[in-house]
Amino acid sequence: MKTSWTTLATAALLLVLSLGAWADDDYSQAELNQMLAPVALYPDTVLSHILIASTYPLEVVQANRWAQRHRNMEGAAAVSAAEREGWDPSVTALVAFPDILERMADDLEWTQDLGEAFLWDEGEVLASVQDLRQRAYEAGTLRTTEHQEVVIEQKTIIVEPRVSEVIYIPYYDTRVVYGPWRWHHHPPHRWHRPSRGYWNAGIFWSFGTRIDHHSFYFSSFHWHNRHTVVIDIDLHNHHRFHSGRSVVRYKEARRWKHNPSHRRGVEYRRSTVRQQYAAPSRTARHSGTRVERAQRVERIEQRLQNPRSSARSEPRRSRDAQARNDRQQPRLDRSERRSDTYQTRRETPNRMEQRSGERLRANEPNRDRAQVQRQAREERTRTTRTERPSREERANARNLRQPERSQQNFQRSTRDRVDAARNRSSISERARQGRNENGRAERR
Repeated sequence: MKTSWTTLATAALLLVLSLGAWADDDYSQAELNQMLAPVALYPDTVLSHILIASTYPLEVVQANRWAQRHRNMEGAAAVSAAEREGWDPSVTALVAFPDILERMADDLEWTQDLGEAFLWDEGEVLASVQDLRQRAYEAGTLRTTEHQEVVIEQKTIIVEPRVSEVIYIPYYDTRVVYGPWRWHHHPPHRWHRPSRGYWNAGIFWSFGTRIDHHSFYFSSFHWHNRHTVVIDIDLHNHHRFHSGRSVVRYKEARRWKHNPSHRRGVEYRRSTVRQQYAAPSRTARHSGTRVERAQRVERIEQRLQNPRSSARSEPRRSRDAQARNDRQQPRLDRSERRSDTYQTRRETPNRMEQRSGERLRANEPNRDRAQVQRQAREERTRTTRTERPSREERANARNLRQPERSQQNFQRSTRDRVDAARNRSSISERARQGRNENGRAERR
């Protein structure tokens, strides 16, 4: 009986530990609202940049240091200059707001947690953003002002800049703006107030930043489907987007996908996220190498013994894999095997060579008869060509005949003129005789 109770207690303890480990990979509603409280009321375009950039924390730190070194650049000029750094486009877009980058870099714990939550379940994060906006709207702190426009579409709250291409970033006390906070064990996260700006209706607004660069307005939220959409700015930079809604309406907008290469070696904290995005370990990539090496050596030996038959019997994919593995062998062994294989191929005629040899042997009498006929034709052609006058001879004869033709033409033309003159004189003489006869007749 004692043993059974011990077994049950051990099983219960293992169950609790496994549930705790599984829960460690989950985010509760309280934790999500706690993380998103300081940024949930930001404009959709800026919020999409923050969520995507939080998945690349090292690039956020690099961008913050770059912004500290280039304090003289602001807005579109800073975004255009930072494009050469090779960061993710969302990180590059946040260079226009150095205060946001500074907060994210100073509080890396918050940035990494937000990025892990966004990768864990994008839909849950966006649902939490809508929950916080709904609470602020009910509390009367989220309204359309001269800085921002609040639009409600199908119970979804969208925040956009009031003036096109001019963005204001709000700072607010998260303990007040959302009304009574119901998760006492998870108080809302707070950010310090920026150094530049002014108070208006209980919210501290940064000065307006005008951004008309095409590399900024490329991401937003598809609230109905609960995912983030992006536009390839390199292919569609000739289009002008001024807000998140214009990005969502664009027909070629596609769903955002995380790019692990921009993590730059930063490990994922959560096991579920790590299994989804982390690259396989070196041990896993090279598992079974000894077995594959033994199989490769065996295939090479078979191919050396009978290269033609083995090459024909193996599938094409196996031959390609064998060639790739063969390239990884030492260079000296590879060259020796290659020379042996080439020598074997030269000594062993293939099927095409055998068939061509058989055809030549079968057509030997016909080939002799055809050769005799071809020689006879060439002899006749050579004899006929010798009997014909050459091109120079034909030209000389034509030149010799040319004066004779000219003389004949001259004589013919002279005779024609003489005959014409005679005809004219005879006609005039007959006319004169006719007139004389008529005069005599009248006198009579």
